[in-house]
Amino acid sequence: MTAESPRDALPRHGLAVVVEEWFQGQALASVIQRVHWDRLDSRVELAGAAWLALLEQDQAKATFFVDAFVAMHHGDLLARIASKGHEVRRDRVEDVLRELPAVRVVDGGDLRRDQDGARAIGALAEAHVPCAIVFRSWELDSEQPRVTAGSKQDRSRHYDGLDRVPAIVQKAIGLLAPLDFAAAFSLPPCATVAGSPAAPVAAREPQAANATLRVGVVVPMFDEEENVDYLVRSLDELRSRGADRYAFEFVLVDDRSRDATYERLLRATAGRRDVKLVRHDVNRGVSRAILTGIEASTCDIVASIDCDGSYDPLDLLAMLPMLDGADVVTASPYHPRGRVRNVPAWRLLLSQTLSRIYRLVLRSDLHTFTSCCRVHRKERMLGMELSHEGFLGTAEMLVRVLRRGGVVREYPTTLSSRLLGFSKMKTLRTIRGHLGLLVAVVAGRVR
Repeated sequence: MTAESPRDALPRHGLAVVVEEWFQGQALASVIQRVHWDRLDSRVELAGAAWLALLEQDQAKATFFVDAFVAMHHGDLLARIASKGHEVRRDRVEDVLRELPAVRVVDGGDLRRDQDGARAIGALAEAHVPCAIVFRSWELDSEQPRVTAGSKQDRSRHYDGLDRVPAIVQKAIGLLAPLDFAAAFSLPPCATVAGSPAAPVAAREPQAANATLRVGVVVPMFDEEENVDYLVRSLDELRSRGADRYAFEFVLVDDRSRDATYERLLRATAGRRDVKLVRHDVNRGVSRAILTGIEASTCDIVASIDCDGSYDPLDLLAMLPMLDGADVVTASPYHPRGRVRNVPAWRLLLSQTLSRIYRLVLRSDLHTFTSCCRVHRKERMLGMELSHEGFLGTAEMLVRVLRRGGVVREYPTTLSSRLLGFSKMKTLRTIRGHLGLLVAVVAGRVR
């Protein structure tokens, strides 16, 4: 019998990389729903390439754990990972770790949040206990989009310390010499998972001319460059889901943004016949932008929706049939069957209180007056002059339709906090404006 070498006597350590999109991070789960995934920027290929380069540089091997979503959309990435000699598994890393009770599990997220992650790695090396170090692939992507919804604590859990991850991984490789899980923990080898290549993206063309009804969809935009790609994917999903009933014309109105919103719109919609871009010469406000879009649309029925995903564009598919016999259908999160997700309590209280006051003053059955998500008969909106062209104008539009004898219906829906970017609403100014508008309504000056 040969004597065991000192190196063989040392505990073996495993390195795992959970391959997932940045928006699948657990800390963001409360604000990013499954419906958002296909609308957000995919960065898993960039993160995967970064991991392969770092591991190759240090001549290390790891086990890559892959879920069904990534396997379905990024089969080529999984094939590249396997071709570099890394283990690829479709198990859940948590399930595998439960079968290794003697192994200490070290979450990469805990290391990167530790200001001295390198020292923590050193302590692990001195402990002589087998470790499984688990990172998420997006932890090597410090340039990923920044979600602005949700709590500050959850955002901190997801984003803090991303810039420290490369150094921490290299320190772990240098001190622990980790292997893939099969080699480190004598797991049965698993078959290489190549995944299924994603289905080819359908050409971005408008619906067939025999669709039942032509509908314009107006989207006002001001300093929203972070949301352009998300918006375009959302509208494409609306078009696809409603193709058997509606032929959509999208009118995107840039309210003279100061950032690269308009330039990104030009790139994202180049060559599309179902998109019309309109740009104000000066910034005029969200309500004026909606009216500009309605006037520019060639359709008799025109919807409007926020660009930030606070309302799901797919709601329009349920709202459009409700326009039969009405002049406007408005999304209503404050309806008894409506819902609100992740909206700050102070802002929710402000909006709900204002809507209740409008309801009382106008003796109306409506529960929500401040939503931009609506479906209009174009003829009812043409020629409408607003005293307030910003956020306040959304309430003024409904007031004027009601005062002229129009019929407004509500669709109970969910209002969510925006995922990307920041609201442009000036709260105190908007409150004063609403109070002034209510006084004008009571005095009969709004018709």
